[in-house]
Amino acid sequence: MRRWTVFWVVVAWASVGICRSGVAEAPPAEAETDPGSELNRLRAENIALRDVIRALDEDVEQRTRMLAEARAEADLLRARAEEKRMREPVGTGRLNPAVLEDMRVISVDRDHGVVAISGGAEQNLRVGMTGVIVRKNKVIATVRLGEVRPRVTGAVIVKQPGRHYPEAGDRLVLGTMEER
Repeated sequence: MRRWTVFWVVVAWASVGICRSGVAEAPPAEAETDPGSELNRLRAENIALRDVIRALDEDVEQRTRMLAEARAEADLLRARAEEKRMREPVGTGRLNPAVLEDMRVISVDRDHGVVAISGGAEQNLRVGMTGVIVRKNKVIATVRLGEVRPRVTGAVIVKQPGRHYPEAGDRLVLGTMEER
């Protein structure tokens, strides 16, 4: 018991500070508290802080989910708006926005800077269309469709803003046809 008393006295003195002569000042009588009650107070404060952190974590998760949903909805609206603005070559149909959400990178050739996309002429894709490759709502690269087959399309990587390279599974968001 004596060790704890000495410990708390030293802690109390350290919290008061050193007087000008360099000798520790004695703590005032009201500064001395029961170590058990102080420990209980700190435990309660710790529990309260953990509850606050847990609530903030839940709030961050909820806002992250809401942001992801909003971005997905924005992608769909953007695809619909771009679809309306696209010039259609004679004899082709309209793009289906529901199909646009499912277009993914299926293969990557880093040496030649091309990617294969899971969508083609059956989804009304056309040579010259541009789009971006996205991963977790971040743009990885800009591509131009080069060879369109019935169910698969080859695209050339036109621009790569960051250090990340497209990978299989990344999503394609289409833009408009470039001016010729």
